[in-house]
Amino acid sequence: MLDLFFSDAYQKIPAKKPRTQPSKRMNSKVNKVKVTCQEPHAKTVRPQALKKSSDWENDIGGTSAQTVNGQKGKANKPRKSKKKVKEGVPEMDELEGLGRDIGKKWKTLGRRLKVSEELDSIDAMYDNPNDKAFEMLKHWTQKKGSSATYRILSGALKDKLLERKDLSEKYCYGSHT
Repeated sequence: MLDLFFSDAYQKIPAKKPRTQPSKRMNSKVNKVKVTCQEPHAKTVRPQALKKSSDWENDIGGTSAQTVNGQKGKANKPRKSKKKVKEGVPEMDELEGLGRDIGKKWKTLGRRLKVSEELDSIDAMYDNPNDKAFEMLKHWTQKKGSSATYRILSGALKDKLLERKDLSEKYCYGSHT
């Protein structure tokens, strides 16, 4: 099978002339093979380094391998599952968790969700920023109904004034294969 990839594609390089003075290292002679191909750069490799086609199939994913066109690349790894924005309206427990995580930025999030008319009254009624955020999110879902979706919430969290992509991914995305 190796002939499919390298048929008549390599030539032996002449061995170097022996030195007249003995070397301090052991003199091991290894025949090297020069692989010539249509690519502009030829590689010099040892014959034992060449793999048979059956060896390629046994490689573990993530190892670097020589491809047919001579370029190096990573072996294919299984893809991670893509995450997509969840469908529907956020659950109350998710909104409570988001309220806890958003903290003092709750007013900015409320303005992005277009519930700014209620922000002052919510601010006056509650002391804790987490409670304020949760109440604002509850008001948003009650006001918008089925239009208060994960997609809208995700967009508001990723807005340039908030920049909380981490919270968007945590609360608005689900794993889909």
